[in-house]
Amino acid sequence: MMYSKTILVTGGAKRIGECICKHFAQNGWRVLIHYNKSETNAQSLAKQINESGGSAETICFDLNQPDKIDNIIKELCVNYPDLRVIINNAAIFEYDDAKAADKQIFDAAMMVNCLSPILITQAFAKYGDKSFPRNVINILDQKLENLNPDYFSYTISKFALSGAMAMLVMEMDKQGIRINNISPGITLQSGDQTEEEFAKTCKMNLLQKPVSAQAIANAAMMLVNTNIANGQTIHVDCGQHLIPQERDVMFLIRES
Repeated sequence: MMYSKTILVTGGAKRIGECICKHFAQNGWRVLIHYNKSETNAQSLAKQINESGGSAETICFDLNQPDKIDNIIKELCVNYPDLRVIINNAAIFEYDDAKAADKQIFDAAMMVNCLSPILITQAFAKYGDKSFPRNVINILDQKLENLNPDYFSYTISKFALSGAMAMLVMEMDKQGIRINNISPGITLQSGDQTEEEFAKTCKMNLLQKPVSAQAIANAAMMLVNTNIANGQTIHVDCGQHLIPQERDVMFLIRES
């Protein structure tokens, strides 16, 4: 099959990123699976997609090295002139809280979760083919609408990314790029969460059911296929952002 549309998914080797890669591959997209340390997962996913009749390649680079991002995206745009979509999915999700922010966690979160997506977007605007519509989608978090003091640095970095993209969209529209965001609710087990704890937290939303990674992938595809959404944030969280929660749901379960 000849491919005329390519997508880059950062952090595409595992979890939500993996599901997004599979979904776009199943719908005729060539998928560039970005990874840094998850080479085994990335190669396994690419093999699975390719053996299923899709097209996938792996791309390795470190989002902690911002000075290299411009050249990396430039090279990708040269090698894949049909690169139409970039999904900024990779993220640092490590614990600190409002009582004691951790400088190391803060610096890493701001670099990977905020600065790198900004630089990727700017380079995509500079080097991508302007003859067809292009899209950038950022994975945020429902926590931005439902604040609690847990995962303090992570949350700040997502706030910064949201604000940066609101400004960037005003400029990128001139470059033929639409920028939108997806804010998921709890989707997959994280940290030391048990299956029982996860099952309980999945019901802590208005619909009292889990958010699937597939629902997030579906939302990404919808944003790509529509030609009117720009500067929008879609909550894929079963209404979790509408229920005030004083702590991260992982800890609310343990405290109950």
